[in-house]
Amino acid sequence: MSTGVGHLTQIGFGEQLTYDTAVVRTKGLRAIEEGLGLKQTVQQKTVLGRVSQHINIKGKRGVEGPIKTYLHPDGVELLLKHAFGAIASEEGELDGGGNYYTHTFTLAGSLPVGGLSIEIDRDFDAVGAAYLYDSCKISKLTLEQALEDALMATFDFVGREETEENPTEGLTYPSLRTFDWDQLEVTINGTPIDTESLEIVLDNALDNDAHKLGSRLRKHVLRKEPRKVSGKLECELDVPTFYNLFRDLTEFELVAIWTGATLGDDDGTPVYRKLTVTLPRCVFIGETPAVKDAGRIKLSLPFVAAATLDSEGSEIEAELVNSTLGA
Repeated sequence: MSTGVGHLTQIGFGEQLTYDTAVVRTKGLRAIEEGLGLKQTVQQKTVLGRVSQHINIKGKRGVEGPIKTYLHPDGVELLLKHAFGAIASEEGELDGGGNYYTHTFTLAGSLPVGGLSIEIDRDFDAVGAAYLYDSCKISKLTLEQALEDALMATFDFVGREETEENPTEGLTYPSLRTFDWDQLEVTINGTPIDTESLEIVLDNALDNDAHKLGSRLRKHVLRKEPRKVSGKLECELDVPTFYNLFRDLTEFELVAIWTGATLGDDDGTPVYRKLTVTLPRCVFIGETPAVKDAGRIKLSLPFVAAATLDSEGSEIEAELVNSTLGA
């Protein structure tokens, strides 16, 4: 065997209907980096009369770790469904033929019950092994937008077990299109704000310690506490409008819209690949900015989000328009 190289790593995934029952992987993911893997411990014990640890007891076993990728306009619907909990898709017709799709991702009380089967081929031809991680649920989704970069998404997973597999052939991968930094508009209460970076975090607060007597593997992966939605944006201190929102702890709506390439027209109206993320009730937290040098005064504004007060209220919602049928 020769040494594996990172650029030949491939990742595939499929949607499980049942926890602990892996499925065939059909979709591929163009990842930037991955850290998903087996986590387990050994408990060492001793007895009186001996100075050394001499009893090894196998500890809890499970799967954890992140996968970081560009949030492509097409092909990531299933991942977003499993991060938010629910998806609803509508089809539209383009002038001259063809379709486009509007996918709305909303928070659900529970994440999809089966989770995902995730396969990571870390250069199988050289190493001779690929690994399957079953029943993976998304514990956290982090969206990050920086200057001169594309929109990135980090999916943190909690799963059940690792097994050795042969890599799946014929995976369907997302396009190489990206949502880029110059395609983003951020508004606060409908007013555009010039930002230098934006981060949005959806923490599903999953319990990674659901082990029971009789098995080293997790029995299930459920919530351990209410989910949390937060984020941060950075801007210049120019007018006091947005700083005053922090000072007065005033609630506001934050909307981030990435507008990509056109898909065509619908009754003469252009249809674009587009991602819209809406947080209807945010509050800035943090502290008053301090002046540290002679340059521009920058304002770092972390925020937390709360659910709307109606019966179906949620902290965050996303809408994705693209050319992909759905999850």
